Amino acid sequence: MLKAVLKGSLAALLFSSMSYADVQSEITHSPWKDSFNVYSYLKSPTGECLTQWDGSSCGSNAYSVTQFSKRDGFNGFSFRLSWADVEIDIDQNGTNETVSKYSGNLGTYTAKHYPTAVEHNNNVYFVHSGPVVVEGLGKYGSTSGGGRSISSFKRSDGKTNALGIYVSKLNPASNKVTKPTLVHMLYKDDPHQNAVLNVDAQGYIYILIAGSAANSGSFIFRSKYPNNIDDFVDVSPATFDYSQTDPFKNNSSKPLYRGITYPKLFWVPDGYFRVIYTMHCKNRTYNTDPCNGKARNALITAELHPNGTNPIQMKNVKVLASYRGNYVVGNAKGNDIVLAFNIYLNEDVHGGSIDDRTNLYYMHSSDGGLSWQNAKNQNIQVPIQSEADYEQIVARKYFREGEPVTRKIFMKDINFTGSGANKKPMILYVGVTHNGTSIDASLTAHHYLAKSFYDGYNWSQEKISNDVDHSYSSGTLVLSDPNKNAYNVYFPQTPDHAVHGDLKNLDTSYNNALAGGAIAVMATKGSDAYQGEGHASRLTEKLIHPRVGSPDTYFAELCEFNYIRSIHNASAHSKFVAIAAGGNPYQYSDHNPLVLVNRNKTVTSALPLNITSVDSNNMTNLTRYTSCKTLK
Repeated sequence: MLKAVLKGSLAALLFSSMSYADVQSEITHSPWKDSFNVYSYLKSPTGECLTQWDGSSCGSNAYSVTQFSKRDGFNGFSFRLSWADVEIDIDQNGTNETVSKYSGNLGTYTAKHYPTAVEHNNNVYFVHSGPVVVEGLGKYGSTSGGGRSISSFKRSDGKTNALGIYVSKLNPASNKVTKPTLVHMLYKDDPHQNAVLNVDAQGYIYILIAGSAANSGSFIFRSKYPNNIDDFVDVSPATFDYSQTDPFKNNSSKPLYRGITYPKLFWVPDGYFRVIYTMHCKNRTYNTDPCNGKARNALITAELHPNGTNPIQMKNVKVLASYRGNYVVGNAKGNDIVLAFNIYLNEDVHGGSIDDRTNLYYMHSSDGGLSWQNAKNQNIQVPIQSEADYEQIVARKYFREGEPVTRKIFMKDINFTGSGANKKPMILYVGVTHNGTSIDASLTAHHYLAKSFYDGYNWSQEKISNDVDHSYSSGTLVLSDPNKNAYNVYFPQTPDHAVHGDLKNLDTSYNNALAGGAIAVMATKGSDAYQGEGHASRLTEKLIHPRVGSPDTYFAELCEFNYIRSIHNASAHSKFVAIAAGGNPYQYSDHNPLVLVNRNKTVTSALPLNITSVDSNNMTNLTRYTSCKTLK
């Protein structure tokens, strides 16, 4: 008998009203003054303690973590959200398993962080998150002793790993990669604070480490030298105060500091970075809310002007939308920027949930983000502050005010052909027609991968694949032929197309109610109709069936791929097009591989989990891909 219930009334309460922002601290003008934003024993390369709050024991402790140090291998971040669990009998043996809202290797999370990899001067620079070995201890640093934990994936000692942010350089021609450089380490285990990166016109690498929710600031680091990741300079600006920004003026008698979350970071020809991000509105602990109850978050854009080794200058902050809330994906080429997003109900005001995500919206810019238009190139009046305002940018509408949300939309990626007023965007998303459960971990809900395409005149929506089994299964669009609006869609595939609401067919489905799957690819063009599951090609090993002939060790040996992230600015001849994260989405694992997806639709290389030697250029060979669970 299938069961899918929240774990007790407390879990239901947490899910409906709690935010991971609810901690006993308030954001200040400096991200360094948040004790969770800096690991206790983080030290500069010259030995100074980088913690800046009272009571820190960093300076006197024998253990340390050296910022910008090289690390001896690649390992992603094993994570499972610690609230909103459901109980599901995955293997149909009469005993329920506890399934989280999302889990697994979140080293390349989220789909809304972009870009996480950039090609520049024939190299690929990329960021990922993972655990950090503490010097003098020989073990991963943890959140114990005063850190912030939202993960229920615990090590054998009962602790959760603290989050490390890494950057590396990959040379596709030689099939070699540098050791990862540790950019920063946080005293928390929240991968919402994963990073994005990009490169300026002089070749300096900029890394933006995201904030988290309404009271966690953001960091920005700039490489000390062009085309080099050996050393960085902290160029973080002061955390922005929204109390004097329209339309938030007069909503508070004190500063309204908020960090940059879910960042999109694009270099524009005028010589600065365009950043597009989410600002979480309400700090529940201190009851401060720039949005004044109208939205859970706001969509913001700003200019980040490089200033040498001095703090980067944040200018012309503009609110694009501040009604309900949105999850946003973006992409850019030069001055052309495209954004796609959904809308979700603000539970504080509208009685909904952040998982009531629906509708599709689109806007673009042809001048580096100075002005914004809809698909028909009509100027958009911003900020968007009502349902009526959203009508000017609708790509597809499933929900209207006062109606229930019957189809959920989870944003995955966006890409486009053309430029200026002639853009033809394609949006990638997972749709869910749910079965009454509160979250979308389910054996029977209908999950499907789909695209929305604008042909210059009209929007169309078409299914790509039924073989996804979770709303957090995240793939990417890689352009294959711009003249034909043709893409290769890489996604985590789980054969599931025969079920969708019918428990009698579970023997034919590989659905395990966990995000991820095997890496697969399917070609699609423009408004082409659904082609059928037989047109997808699986690039990694076949999944083990969770119910038919599965071993007793099924959950312990589980290894699936997710968060397949494209390489920004990859040329048409680039060998690699994406990076994907593999791991166990059911339980904690020390083994969380990162693999590379080839342009020729194969997976043959992985980032080495252990690095024992480097060449004269401080690079080491990639590991040959064998299987998700056997990579060493």
